[in-house]
Amino acid sequence: MPDPNSIKGNIHSDFSITSGTWTGYRAEVTGLYNDYSSSDLDSHVCREFNKKIRDLGQQEALYISPFDAGLRYTGDGSTFS
Repeated sequence: MPDPNSIKGNIHSDFSITSGTWTGYRAEVTGLYNDYSSSDLDSHVCREFNKKIRDLGQQEALYISPFDAGLRYTGDGSTFS
């Protein structure tokens, strides 16, 4: 089972501009919702992912949404758009 903190650390330190890299991270992050508290994931891991997508100018389709102005995921974890 992947560790949310290690995934967050990997996202934080990765500056790849390849969308495939971020598609993989997106799948890892959304997969965490099966095993971890959504409140921790929304405020930390999803936010870090969404910030990185924004900062690297990646395509908007990669965002884990819906999200608030702070880029925290605001959905219920049952579906991701």
